[in-house]
Amino acid sequence: MPRPDDRSDARERALYLLYEAYSKGISPADPLAVQVLEPDALTTLLVVGVGEHVEELDAAIAARAKGWSLARMPVLDLNILRLGAYELSLGSDIPFAVAINEAVEIGKRFGSEESGAFINGILDRIADIVRKKTTAEGTARRSPRHLRCPESHPGSARFRGRRPAAVGARCPGSARERRQVD
Repeated sequence: MPRPDDRSDARERALYLLYEAYSKGISPADPLAVQVLEPDALTTLLVVGVGEHVEELDAAIAARAKGWSLARMPVLDLNILRLGAYELSLGSDIPFAVAINEAVEIGKRFGSEESGAFINGILDRIADIVRKKTTAEGTARRSPRHLRCPESHPGSARFRGRRPAAVGARCPGSARERRQVD
């Protein structure tokens, strides 16, 4: 198991590669493939995972970024949010607080003065959704599919006035995912 510093370094390397891909308008896997030294397993997992699920991650971020469009977000903040959202949704061995804190620290280091608070607020909302959906589905494993249905969140217009027990009830892929985990 990597040391905590190794994990933090891997997240930073993943951020560099995601930023490069975004800047060049290429797939995140492309800069990963041309590295002189082979990236460590966690960096590879993060870059490939974010690249494969970028649409779902962006939809989850956009749904929880009140007053912000993805186009208005600083590129580094957006990529840090993608990394954090991916870790929250798939990093089953990583506690929510650790994933959020790591993203906030990277945001403070590489972003603006407000980046840490901005990243914390959005990832906290995403963590609430993932936590509720994994609890409602009884799954121990998280996946980006838990991010798909912002309308199934109890705070959304669709569920206002209803009991929170309905969370995840209409989320596409939930039943299929439970079968795969079992």
